[in-house]
Amino acid sequence: MRLGIFGGSFNPVHVGHLRIAIEVRETLELDQVDMVPVASPPHKEASDLLPFWLRCLILKAAVKQAPGLALNDLEALLPEPSYTHRTLSAYREILPDAELYFILGASDLLLLDLWYRGREMHELANFVVVPRFGKDLQAVADFVPQFWPDAERLSACAHSAQPSNCQACWRLPSGNLLQYVHAPGLDVSATDIRYRFLDGRSLVYLVPSEVEQVLMERREEVRRIWSVRPEGKHTRCRAEDDGEE
Repeated sequence: MRLGIFGGSFNPVHVGHLRIAIEVRETLELDQVDMVPVASPPHKEASDLLPFWLRCLILKAAVKQAPGLALNDLEALLPEPSYTHRTLSAYREILPDAELYFILGASDLLLLDLWYRGREMHELANFVVVPRFGKDLQAVADFVPQFWPDAERLSACAHSAQPSNCQACWRLPSGNLLQYVHAPGLDVSATDIRYRFLDGRSLVYLVPSEVEQVLMERREEVRRIWSVRPEGKHTRCRAEDDGEE
């Protein structure tokens, strides 16, 4: 099984997340992409984060009409706080024969040295990197040889149904691959969606209709939590931190 793993706060999940998952799945011909909400963020100041069960409920509704995408609430069973290394290790233990593809933004990759056991993560899964926060292929191409001096840049991407989308590939010291996939950069922000919801504005075309329906059904609880403004901006040390804007 060729399985993609896409983690994040998903507070809430929106069309930008879903398009990335779909683009990666189609480009690399993955059997499935798991959407993995972070259960216990390493930063405890996330006071406007919806409870895990509610984010799972929203994600389940979001992927219902998206073939090849699935919710995985694995992190609820893992020790706190939630770290990607632990999540990937659990996947490796549960699915020892699967080809794992961990999806992350280029801006997150550049901070990999700050992640919990970030230098070991390439031993657990292939990496699929997508553009994020203005960081693109050039930033990734500059970073890889510095972080992994023994990485080998390959002439073509492996298992790519759409070579024009998979623009670069490296073989990492572990033997796993790092592939750069050009996913569409939809200018959608979870933060903006939260503000729009609190202001009573439409979320049409920003989130699936099923997501908006769940938010409205739980609107009193959602409003109470999202009305709390976190103090300051937190450093992004991994996709498990926020990984979703």
